[in-house]
Amino acid sequence: MSETLSEEQSAELTGADFTYLPKRRSGHPMLTPPFIDLSYPEAWPEPVDGAQLIARLAAALRAHVAMSEPAATTIALWLLHAHALDAFTVSPRLLVTSPARRSGKSTLLELLSHLLPRAIFCANAAPQAILKALPLEPSLVIDDAGLPLLRSADMRGVLIDGRRRASANLLRLNGSIPSQISAFRPVAIALLGDVPEPLRECGIEIRLERKRDHESVGPFRPERAEHLPELNRMCARWADDNIDELRDSPGAAPQNWLPLLAIADTVGGDLPSRTRAALAAGSTSMPPPSSLCEQALADIAAIFQDLKTNGAKFSTANGRWIIDRDRIRSSDLANRLAALEGQPWAEWGRKREPLTGHALAHLLKPFGITPAVLGLTEWDQDGRTQAIRDRGYHSAQFTDAFDRYVRASAEHANA
Repeated sequence: MSETLSEEQSAELTGADFTYLPKRRSGHPMLTPPFIDLSYPEAWPEPVDGAQLIARLAAALRAHVAMSEPAATTIALWLLHAHALDAFTVSPRLLVTSPARRSGKSTLLELLSHLLPRAIFCANAAPQAILKALPLEPSLVIDDAGLPLLRSADMRGVLIDGRRRASANLLRLNGSIPSQISAFRPVAIALLGDVPEPLRECGIEIRLERKRDHESVGPFRPERAEHLPELNRMCARWADDNIDELRDSPGAAPQNWLPLLAIADTVGGDLPSRTRAALAAGSTSMPPPSSLCEQALADIAAIFQDLKTNGAKFSTANGRWIIDRDRIRSSDLANRLAALEGQPWAEWGRKREPLTGHALAHLLKPFGITPAVLGLTEWDQDGRTQAIRDRGYHSAQFTDAFDRYVRASAEHANA
């Protein structure tokens, strides 16, 4: 546990003097300002089975946040890396993203704050405050990080340079005296929409989706989370028992995944193959602002409903018509969106031109929806039909996104 400061010590440390370096679990008292009470978790008294611990961590996360099993396992491995940080030269940033709000990012970060060693959970954090907290050796959990925070030179130093132990020593002035601060700390950060490219290269992205109606997750209540401190202590014990083996792990993988694969290999069983499968399946995206993505989905849902109810008759350049009810050409869907009054699609992008099929594909990419070559039916004024093939969208491609975002948004608005 951390030692309480006297009033004189507290008065001294509430200024700019944060250059002292606390010791790890060495038995020495740690001077911690009373407004940030941090301590390393006391290691679990008995040896911990790694596979069971990973399974329990993943289950604890999925009990409150809708996510896939591979995503939960990846986060569990990342948590163990944070407890065994001394074994690694790289600490990948955990990038929790979603294409829209109300997808569970804040809940996930709150859960992580109960499972990380010496966690500081914050939103709207000032870069200078984060710098001054680094000597406390915290795990940083930053919710709702906006572009102003990410554009800060200090935060770029923490998030990007701090990923590698070799480049993590930031040179800053303490008054008029140059001093070094190590930013080599575990960092989990939640972002809505776009992940800046330099940050994407430094992290492992966990993309959350809004839960569907049939997906059941319970609300997280910290007062009922007695099991999380126990899991935190188990992580500390497993890290202490396996630290030397993790240091000796050879590793052959993308740099961000080296710590997680080293832990998976140490745990053994089927975890190494599952982790490598998650690595192979990993994807990133650069979505537009979430409100526009959701608006596009809502408008597309209305268009498909109109096709289903009234049938489709889209004039083509050669005077023919497309008459399908469950599919639509990319250019036709973009044209239908651009024709909607009161929506932004008629004056899209920097050039303020009607939405194109390419721009529409970019809007839909965060939801995993991409245009495909479809069989379409043309009909001319003489009543003759012709089968053609062109790039477009089938209504079945949107089923999951409509369930998660369009119907859920309507229910939320009416609640």
